[in-house]
Amino acid sequence: LEYRFGEGHSPQHLAAAKQTAETALHLQPDREEAHVALAQYYYHGFKDYRRAEQELVGSSGPHAAEFYILASLVERRLGQFAHSIRDGEKAIALDPQNVSLAVSLVQTYSGLRRFADAERVLNDAFARLHGAKPIGLVRVQSEAALGMGNLEQAKALLESIENKDDVDYQSARLWLALFERDFEGAKRVAARMPNQSKA
Repeated sequence: LEYRFGEGHSPQHLAAAKQTAETALHLQPDREEAHVALAQYYYHGFKDYRRAEQELVGSSGPHAAEFYILASLVERRLGQFAHSIRDGEKAIALDPQNVSLAVSLVQTYSGLRRFADAERVLNDAFARLHGAKPIGLVRVQSEAALGMGNLEQAKALLESIENKDDVDYQSARLWLALFERDFEGAKRVAARMPNQSKA
């Protein structure tokens, strides 16, 4: 994960991550955490989704939330959407306060144009948060509205986000401007975005 999201973008960090996971597997071949760590190595480090899938298949159950989280992402990348949804729902059941799980599942449902299911996941997530409105959830709620062609609702949802410097907000606002064919507005949003979020 450090390779994907942190500062350790080097072959040395990748090699260390692989060696740690392989050592753990050698000591305890059935240890789920080691299989998940090696699957993350292939998924985040090399985008080798088939190899990541193989590592997850090699892990015996019962599984923890981390297993289902990664399995759902891998299956989505491989176009195995029914399995991705199944495992995404299981991950949420095991870790219901993890907002990123709901965000991922909403994106899957919206990508499949199953907007009623996306709305169900959103409503359940907001209910569990007792009124809190995390930016990630509001962003995918806006994306779902955009997918249904409701530009005004998508815009209103984004404008309800207070932190306009957040990268998630800026990225979603850029897409909305492009959908509105507001190319000058898109340029203004892009100019304010950090370089890494434009890549």
